[in-house]
Amino acid sequence: MPAEPSSPIPQGLAPLRDADPLRPAEAPHLLAYLATIPDPRRPAGCRHPLACILGLAAAAVLAGARSMAAIAEWAADAPPMVRAALGARRDALTGQRTVPAESTIRRTLGHLDDQALAVAVGAWLADRDRRERRRHCCIWANGTTDEAASGASAQVETHENFSKRSIARAIRRVLGSQWRTWRQLTARCNSAVGSP
Repeated sequence: MPAEPSSPIPQGLAPLRDADPLRPAEAPHLLAYLATIPDPRRPAGCRHPLACILGLAAAAVLAGARSMAAIAEWAADAPPMVRAALGARRDALTGQRTVPAESTIRRTLGHLDDQALAVAVGAWLADRDRRERRRHCCIWANGTTDEAASGASAQVETHENFSKRSIARAIRRVLGSQWRTWRQLTARCNSAVGSP
């Protein structure tokens, strides 16, 4: 018996309601966190990986879906590239990326351990926030957002896995005599966003 179309999203996905929409580069990170959740389904007959179902549901909630019907609708309307990024399987006959039906999404999310989902979502959001703060802290390094740094067009590649020390060494090589200015900018940046 199908549930009402207004069935709310699971509590484990609720923290995503107030977050920014998923960016394409974030899909692998999200799927990695969601893959830690134990699959409550029997392996026989599972067409869609659990991480894919959860990834589609999470992306839909991040995009504004507030019910199971809205999640299924968002998944059905998702472009092939988005489906592929979120792990949708390829149909053997058509070659198209397929998404689970609303009943599959509803049933899977209904049997899921809500606490495990909440932990995975919370950890991903915390990691996303750390990455974002680190990215914003390093934006000025290319000389485009701070007038004091604009004289030195720093050709430093900022990457989320760089440590502060390696970034500092690379920028120091590029800036040379403007090192003191860079240190002042770093202090301002850290005080503005809080030290990660």
